[in-house]
Amino acid sequence: MNQRVAVLAIALAVAACAQRPAAGPAAAVTVKRKPFMASDAAVVRSPPYASTMAPVVSEASRSMLVAAGAGDTETVKQLLKTRATGPNVEVPREALPIWRAAAKGHGEVVRVLLDAGARPGGRAPDGTTPLVIATLHGHARVVSLLLDAGAEVDERAANGSTALVEAARLGRAGIAERLLAAGASPLVRGRDGHDALIVATRGGHVNVISTLLASGADPDRAGRDGFAPLYWAIYRRDRAAVDALVAAGASTGAYSLPLD
Repeated sequence: MNQRVAVLAIALAVAACAQRPAAGPAAAVTVKRKPFMASDAAVVRSPPYASTMAPVVSEASRSMLVAAGAGDTETVKQLLKTRATGPNVEVPREALPIWRAAAKGHGEVVRVLLDAGARPGGRAPDGTTPLVIATLHGHARVVSLLLDAGAEVDERAANGSTALVEAARLGRAGIAERLLAAGASPLVRGRDGHDALIVATRGGHVNVISTLLASGADPDRAGRDGFAPLYWAIYRRDRAAVDALVAAGASTGAYSLPLD
């Protein structure tokens, strides 16, 4: 009888132990997970390469660039009218529509873009401004449109040059006169440290020299190399340039090279 009671007690003890949770490092842990909510989306991060992926460019944006560069005024108007794209659409490694139109001399496209809110100073990837590129290619009407729209007349391109200095270098007297009328300073130096008068004199552009002198350019102002405009006129044996500079009051004391 006592043996049967002992066996029963042992069985009850074993059953009680089986119902207890296991202890120690090997114990099983049950974790309840809450359902994923929409508010949790904020903590989901993009893959590390997401920031380097090229942005998607719409077909309308590319069409705007092509139309502006080709002088297709009607397509530009239609794209703007339907709001398929804007006048300042940016495409990686591509110039803005206003720059493309200015470079090609498409005055009507430039006017339409400006009226739609295009930035007159929108640079190309190389840092050239619409005003400088229009001057380089001799597009006088585009220069006027840009200036009337508020383009900064003495704004430098990435290489340090300005529209007036480039006009002087290329002998574009009409554009130089328009730039000066818009407030361009004849004292601004270009990328090589020379102002517009020295650049024009070195290039033998007497018409630009006369335009600059009439606008108050200093005939004795030397460049970064120490040489004044008259030095370069004499060096080139340019009689017309010498006469224009002397008539404007250039000092002649230090220059005695003969002119043929």
